Amino acid sequence: MFLIQFILKEKQKVWCSFEELKSKNKENEFRTRINNARNVGLLRDVYADLVTEKIKQVQEEVKNSIDKTNGSDDYNDFNSKFAAIKDKNDNTVSQKKVDKDAIRQKMKRFGANQKSVKIDIKEEKDKQREKLAIQLKEQAVTLEQLEALKQETNNLYLEESDKTRTLINSIDSHINKIKNLRNLKKLEILKLLKK
Repeated sequence: MFLIQFILKEKQKVWCSFEELKSKNKENEFRTRINNARNVGLLRDVYADLVTEKIKQVQEEVKNSIDKTNGSDDYNDFNSKFAAIKDKNDNTVSQKKVDKDAIRQKMKRFGANQKSVKIDIKEEKDKQREKLAIQLKEQAVTLEQLEALKQETNNLYLEESDKTRTLINSIDSHINKIKNLRNLKKLEILKLLKK
């Protein structure tokens, strides 16, 4: 009973993460993987891949936000922060793949020659779960950093847009004042000419 509740809880967590996914081309792949997952380990793998996909989407959004601030004083700072966050995440993702492949290889060797290979499967899986949990925490921090950077760039963009709009409005009002003055001068000249 407890195991079923635990699996359902994990599945619910994965579905919630799936709902946040914005990419329609990956949707079918993840839906199939979630529906076919029959144990918690597979659900955790799907969840890890969903988090990675979500980070990719947020990275694209952040890059677009940074591009909007091109020309501002903070543009290079935003780019360097983004590059550092992206590199850290790329390292985490590649380490996740390496760990996944390593455990897969150990399981293959264990299945092929169970007597000569001394592997404690439970211990190996526990190590893998711990590594995955740490990597997911790192990715959660990365996601928060990306969201904060996106918010910062959007705020700067809005601030710069407001300043530009204010400047344009003041220029327009100045131009209108000049036009009105010219019209008044023309009217005065016409009145003088009529006299």
